[in-house]
Amino acid sequence: VNACRDALQCGAAARALLTDDHVTERWVESWDSLISLERRRLTCVALFALLGAGFTAAAARVVVMVSFASEVAGEETDTPDTPPRALTALQTARSQLACATYNGLPGGLATLVHTEIQKGREALRGALGDGAAAALDEQLSRVDPVVLLALPAPPGHVRGGG
Repeated sequence: VNACRDALQCGAAARALLTDDHVTERWVESWDSLISLERRRLTCVALFALLGAGFTAAAARVVVMVSFASEVAGEETDTPDTPPRALTALQTARSQLACATYNGLPGGLATLVHTEIQKGREALRGALGDGAAAALDEQLSRVDPVVLLALPAPPGHVRGGG
C-alpha cells in the first residue's frame, strides 16, 4: 500500500514538473534527432496543435516551428513517403495520423500551419488579451520570408494581426 501511495505521489510530482513549456521545449530540442519524415510530420502537427490551442510556450517558439513546417513541406516534395525499407506498422500509423490532419485540406500542410496560427492568435487573445496576440504577431514578423515560400497562405487567410 505504501509503495502504491509513494508511486502515485511521485507521478503527481513528475506531472507538476512537466509544464507545457517543458514539453514544447523538449519537442523543439529533439527536432534534429528525428530522422524519419513521419516523425517530423507528427511532431510538426503536434506543435502547431499546441499553438492552435493557445499554448504560450508554442507561441514563443513559432519562428522555429514555421521553419520545421517548411522543412517538412520540402521533404514531402523531395521524398514523398518512399522509404528505402518497408514501414513498420507503427511508422505507417504515425504517417497516416500526421497526414490525415492536413491531406484533405486544400493547400495541405501550409493550410494547417496558417489555420493553427490563426486559431492560436484567437485563443491567446481570448485567454490573455490583445497583447498576447500582438506578441505572436511580433514573433511571426521574425520568420524569414524565404521560409514562408514553402508555406504559402491559402486564399482568404490573413497574415499578421488577423
